Amino acid sequence: MSLFSQAAQLALCKALSRWRVCSGELSAHLYNFSSQFALGFDGSYSEPRFEATFNTDEAGLVSVRNRLSVFNGQLNGTWHLLDGPFTPYLQAGIGWTYVDSNVSDGPPTTGCWWDPFWGYICRNFYDTYDDTNFSYGVGAGVRYEFGNGMFMKASYNRVEVDEGGADLSFDSGKLELGWMLW
Repeated sequence: MSLFSQAAQLALCKALSRWRVCSGELSAHLYNFSSQFALGFDGSYSEPRFEATFNTDEAGLVSVRNRLSVFNGQLNGTWHLLDGPFTPYLQAGIGWTYVDSNVSDGPPTTGCWWDPFWGYICRNFYDTYDDTNFSYGVGAGVRYEFGNGMFMKASYNRVEVDEGGADLSFDSGKLELGWMLW
């Protein structure tokens, strides 16, 4: 029997912490092969702060503090270790990760247009250091199914990004509240 579910995420947003890291996530379990094995998709967005030092030709070493924009999409396999309403689970997945540094990589490009309300408008547009790469992830957590089709999950997840030599990984804790459509 296939079981579809859509999870409304209660992302652990550290907005009240000193790091002010927020994230959002959409999760869908596409197919349950059995009560213990499922296939699903996770899509997430986060804006972690970072510090970096660049070696430039003109100014030498330049330090930057900014926020990354990180988009991640993964196809995940989940193994529920027990059969029943409460179960620990393991998860593994592959997908892609888009990372934008929001740091300009050159001079701006200027574009102008006519707006019927504001008139003639010119704006600068900046290209930034960004890249899309293959990623893979693992996770472990617990899941509890309530009797009315709702469930709750708590998990720890790690995503590794294949960045060609750079060590780029993201750790996250998630608390999810979801419901099963049928």
